[in-house]
Amino acid sequence: MRGSWSGMKACMWPSVFFRVLLVGLVLSGYGHAGEQPRVLVLFSNDRLLPANQELEKGLRRAFENGGKTSSVDLFAEFLDAVRFPGPGQSATMENFLRERHRDTPPVAWIALGPQALDFLLQRRDTLFPGTPIVFGAIDGRHVASLTDRRGMAGRPMDWSITPLMEQLQEIRPEARRILLVSGAATFDRVRHEDALAQAGPFRKHYEIETSQGEPLDDLLERVSKLPRDAVVIYLSYFQTPDGRTLLPRSVAGWLAEKSSVPVLCLYETYLGTGVMGGAMIPFEEEGHAIGAIARRVVEGEDAEAIGILPPGQARWIIDDRAMKRHGWNQRKLPPASEVRFREPTLWEAHRTGVLAGVAALLLQSVLIIGLLAARARQRSAENEKQLSESRFSKVFTGSPVSISIIRQNDGRIIDVNPAWERTTGVSRDAALGRTHLELGFGFEGSGDQRYLEYLASGKALRDFEQRLRMPNGSCRLLSVSTELMNLHGEPCYISMAKDITDMQEAEEARQKLQQASRLGMLGELAASIAHEVNQPLGAILSNADAAVMMMELPDPPLDEVREILSDIRRDDMRASEVIRQVRSMVASGEALMVPLHPGELANGVAAMVRHDCKRRSISLRCDIADKLPQICGEKVRIEQVMLNLLLNAMDTLKEVEQDKRHILMAVALTDDGRVDISVTDSGPGIPPDLMERIFENFFSTKSEGMGLGLALSRSIAESHGGKLLAENVPGGGACFHLILPPCP
Repeated sequence: MRGSWSGMKACMWPSVFFRVLLVGLVLSGYGHAGEQPRVLVLFSNDRLLPANQELEKGLRRAFENGGKTSSVDLFAEFLDAVRFPGPGQSATMENFLRERHRDTPPVAWIALGPQALDFLLQRRDTLFPGTPIVFGAIDGRHVASLTDRRGMAGRPMDWSITPLMEQLQEIRPEARRILLVSGAATFDRVRHEDALAQAGPFRKHYEIETSQGEPLDDLLERVSKLPRDAVVIYLSYFQTPDGRTLLPRSVAGWLAEKSSVPVLCLYETYLGTGVMGGAMIPFEEEGHAIGAIARRVVEGEDAEAIGILPPGQARWIIDDRAMKRHGWNQRKLPPASEVRFREPTLWEAHRTGVLAGVAALLLQSVLIIGLLAARARQRSAENEKQLSESRFSKVFTGSPVSISIIRQNDGRIIDVNPAWERTTGVSRDAALGRTHLELGFGFEGSGDQRYLEYLASGKALRDFEQRLRMPNGSCRLLSVSTELMNLHGEPCYISMAKDITDMQEAEEARQKLQQASRLGMLGELAASIAHEVNQPLGAILSNADAAVMMMELPDPPLDEVREILSDIRRDDMRASEVIRQVRSMVASGEALMVPLHPGELANGVAAMVRHDCKRRSISLRCDIADKLPQICGEKVRIEQVMLNLLLNAMDTLKEVEQDKRHILMAVALTDDGRVDISVTDSGPGIPPDLMERIFENFFSTKSEGMGLGLALSRSIAESHGGKLLAENVPGGGACFHLILPPCP
């Protein structure tokens, strides 16, 4: 034997040297000719099979060099042996390959699948003789049966079901039945026979049933009725009994959809169709390993010297969705298992959002606890005041708010406190038993008639501002809140009037001082906010005083007191909301582009200036179109532009007669689908010679203006992908258009 082996080696060395030299010469010839050496990849089956696509992907990745494909032409051909079996088809294919690649013969073959390898081995001396063959995707038993391995290299692919069935006992111990499924093609039959032979040692643990070449409809009906202790092992299904060719991956999806139990498989390409998975070798990894062998051959190594390498190791690959659907425990999987299609948890997908939400919840909890504590202290103080009728009387007489009690049926005054006497200049004795009209009080416009109608309506007032002419001839601005209740058996109004004339005058003076050091827009905003906060605070105080006074009565009306307390809480929340809006307008922070509803923005900004409009006798109307799209932007900055346009419009109406002061804020769609937010005033309009300059920095038509508002507003509009335009309205007035694109 030793001598024989030495003789064989002596014979082999010239052959090996000749092949290496031949490959080198071929590669050198290609290099000189400027052409790439060709490696022919011959697939056994259809090019559309996902397994073939994954194998080819791995092959090409193996020939990449530093991110660039090496100078080798990987050319794929397909026998499609399932649909075109028989020697006649093989002969036709041989002639086709010879003629097609005659001008560029391959430097190496890559045979993928048993049919491709058998085809080349039968024609190694007639179809490009001497060309080395690298094989893959072939069962180990088929490789072991090869007797002539001249010029061959490669590695088998382990498709045995043994690893799957060995580990299935640990993963799914309750399984007792296994159904092996395959189609009617020759490949299906061979795989089925191999699987049955490999399943022999496991028959003591499982009841093994088979379905080979069963009609597809019958098979689907069968798997839908399997008991809970069964498992389906799907091998392949290339062909139906009547000869119809199918894609095995498609059949895998149909089985998974109909089966009442998990469907296991041996091929990675079936994953994603609903099957569970199994112990398998990914085709792309296998293609990369085969490509690495082929690259060694192309680069000069002798294929026969490389020889047949051991197969890769299978590992469990599982579809997480199918595992959850059938109640499998992931902790029972082998350590090296791979779980695919796993949906991330809320924490994994939205970690930042969860942290922000928890932080916001904690902050909100702290604020709620603080508010509840403050409310408890306030309620405790009110309960103490309600204990004594004398203390109620002291509050009534000592209150700085003007309080009067008026009978509803005739409007006559029943009682007043000292603050009312100081505010009106009328003594208590002179007021008792008389009406406001008899005392000489005057209301704006047709106020006398409206006052009588109000008495008859029985409605309550909340922070109603009314300019009232006093009997001594002076005019005062009052913030009035009233409540109707039964006193001594008859309905009476408790009227609380706070004189805000001095406060208004002081606020106007303060605004003028602030205009010298601040931007005009912020000054106007501060004035509006001062009024907005003052009203709920005044109402809280007035309601509290009224509640105290009512509790001093012999038979306190508790229901009305509860309503007053509810009003106090509402006014407190209103004041808090005003403060929140102010803080959002001036707070610094990272810009946040969020979807916004333009109609809600317009209504919100209009609400901020509505008090100022009322004070200036300006009619403000909002016209919001239906079905408006959302816009994306920074809420505070867009509100800043809209507020600036409204304040400018209000300023232009100073010299206009009161009954002609009108502002229209409209939100509509343009012809090209963008959102148009317009502010139209009834003022004198913009002088034509200044129309081009109004958006310049530091240019202003107001003596106290800084000339930054419109320039900043246009910059904000452009940063949001929009624009800010101005035009004069026929008949008088100006109109500004803030045009913004909708959210994508």
